[in-house]
Amino acid sequence: MKSAALLCALLCALGFLPLLGGFRYEAALVAGLIAPSWAACAAFALGRRKAASWAAAATVGDRRRLDWGMWALAPAGWHALAVLLAAALYDALQGTCELLPGVGLFLLGPVMGTLLGAAFGATLAGLLLLRGRPGSPPKRALILLGPLGPLAAALLSLAEFAWGPAVYAYDPFAGYFAGPLYDTIPFDLERLLLFRCGSVLSLGAFWLLGRAAWLEPRGAQPPRVSCPLSAKLVLASLLLLGSLAHAGLATELGLATTSGSLARELNGRAVRGVCHVHYSPWVSPRVAARIAWECAAHVRQLRQHFELPGSGPALTVQLFANAEEKGRLMGARTTYLAKPWRREVYLQVDAFPHPVLRHELAHAVSAEFGAGPFRIAGSLFGLVPDPGRIEGFAVAAALTEEGDATEAEWARALLDLGQLPPARQLFSLGFLGSAAVKSYTSAGAFVSHLHARYGARVMKRWYRGEDLEKLTGKSWAELDRDYRQAIAQLPISGNLRALAEELFSRPSLFGRRCPHAADRALERAGALCPVNAAEAKKAVDRALELDATRRDAQGLLPGCYLGAGQVGEAERLLRALAASPQISGREKVRAAVTRADLAWVQDRSWEAARGYEEALRGALTGAEMRSVSLKRWALDRPEPVKSAVRRYLAHGAPGGTDPAARLAALFDWYRVGPDRGVAAYLLGLQLLEGDPARGQALLEEAIESGELRAAFVVEAERRLLLSACLAGDPARVAALAGELSRQKDSAVQARRAVSLPERCQGGAPP
Repeated sequence: MKSAALLCALLCALGFLPLLGGFRYEAALVAGLIAPSWAACAAFALGRRKAASWAAAATVGDRRRLDWGMWALAPAGWHALAVLLAAALYDALQGTCELLPGVGLFLLGPVMGTLLGAAFGATLAGLLLLRGRPGSPPKRALILLGPLGPLAAALLSLAEFAWGPAVYAYDPFAGYFAGPLYDTIPFDLERLLLFRCGSVLSLGAFWLLGRAAWLEPRGAQPPRVSCPLSAKLVLASLLLLGSLAHAGLATELGLATTSGSLARELNGRAVRGVCHVHYSPWVSPRVAARIAWECAAHVRQLRQHFELPGSGPALTVQLFANAEEKGRLMGARTTYLAKPWRREVYLQVDAFPHPVLRHELAHAVSAEFGAGPFRIAGSLFGLVPDPGRIEGFAVAAALTEEGDATEAEWARALLDLGQLPPARQLFSLGFLGSAAVKSYTSAGAFVSHLHARYGARVMKRWYRGEDLEKLTGKSWAELDRDYRQAIAQLPISGNLRALAEELFSRPSLFGRRCPHAADRALERAGALCPVNAAEAKKAVDRALELDATRRDAQGLLPGCYLGAGQVGEAERLLRALAASPQISGREKVRAAVTRADLAWVQDRSWEAARGYEEALRGALTGAEMRSVSLKRWALDRPEPVKSAVRRYLAHGAPGGTDPAARLAALFDWYRVGPDRGVAAYLLGLQLLEGDPARGQALLEEAIESGELRAAFVVEAERRLLLSACLAGDPARVAALAGELSRQKDSAVQARRAVSLPERCQGGAPP
């Protein structure tokens, strides 16, 4: 059919856009949005033509079954074939990502949706005959009725996405919408198959309803179309009721999430100030209370940042136990998110301070000056979101207190590397053209610069939709120039510049061939390592085949084989990594450390020392430097220091994966010395969470011993500051914050020394 050929041509053309070709999730979603309406129009037009020709040829006594289900067969088959053919042609030319799961997703998604679309179009034509004059000529404008069903269903799904807590949706025509763009999207075909049971019932109802209709000629009068009571009509009604019942049970079947169903799942409650935490039964009430306390403290700081009066309206933190529970209940498995218009944030349990709580709360608080029904930044009253403004404001309001650099320092490094995006590009769809980490960091640094220069009042008006050039009196080019001149004054180290090149060089999601499939393969590799190193290697090889940009995955394998006891294979892989020009500098450092660990556990201390020194020269992060320098130091120490550090840090060491054995070795060292201060430092880090009082005492002893290098002292003070904050000890918080604020090596730690004590003023969490 010509209509199916046009559909196939359109889908083939769309396939050349990133991620929209082949048997993959994004392509299935786009096909599901287009093909069912297309097939519905074709089936509707065919039904109108057949009805007109039958009515014109009818004679008295020539009672005839309409059987409009047959009208849908040809459009359904041809258009479903067009969907499959477009995906197959792309995979044949470009290579497949995940063929069998992808085909399954297409069959249960857009193909089944196309069959339903054609059935809907034919049924609509038939129902119009029941109320009209079948002998009248077809009206072309009526063809526009065809897409109404699929579009109405899509709009309903969009409404559920917008106003409900979930970010996933099952749609009878479009198929499966899995959630956030950056999430590693799983092929949950079992739930999709369960959803399609209702679609099969609907198809049966459409088919039998058409079989129950009759065309009855009446001489000079126009033929009459009737649908008398019959077994087919009764069965069609029962199937339709079954389909509706299946839809009504969607929440019980795990196919939909409503505010009520989520409240039943997250039935724990913790309240602090305006923060209401709803938490899973798998979350400790103590942890939930801590999150509520932390949330209230963050909201106070955010309102000061945005210069908002009062405490503000209540907001809700939906707290899940882990990524799997979060993905099952609301769709975003690994992506944290907020819905500002609902004043809700969705996250799973993590360490203190929670790494993203403040960022997501910034989205919720900014709803007070956002635009449109969704209370966000964007054009057309916020209906067309501006991701640069939305995320840039959140990053600027929740500046990082972790890691090796501030957002402005990262921006300076990108400027030096020639990779800093033009400011105007960040506040358009160009935001999605770079890797998420680069876009978020760059937009946040720019918004933070504007906030410092023009104040919160101007920034809020820009977020609401006013023109930034009019608000500041400067063009985008001038604003970008001022920003670059400002960050060019920031001093950064060569190590930070090299680290930025490593972190920000990866292409965006749209620049990778099979990003989701590759990420799933890497997740599988991580789960298999070191239980089954050979299978982990197959998974890594598959990830590299799908996405050549993930060369960093190769650094995982030597540790897998070493942990599995296959020393020879680990050594072979380490040699290959050392000689490879394709892996990054950080991966070569990781390989050098693993190679040195292996030499150490095999009593080749001279070779281990050389490897650690090589790794130290290439180490780019503070954590890497602390770990490697501790190993290098321990190589020259007497027993039991040497064995204790080896067991604590080195891959393949006896008992290295047994926490009890590692602690026992540290306690033996701490009791007899030498270097008891270093032993106290390592023990304190291990005990701080489970036995805070003892952990704090050990870390304080380590600092007072004078044995720790400056980097280790800073880390000990950082951990003590967090512990004192949780304990509600304001005097100790102030003292430790003063110590950290005086250290010059890390602007991030100096920032924490100011920001964290402000949050600790409300006392200890309950």
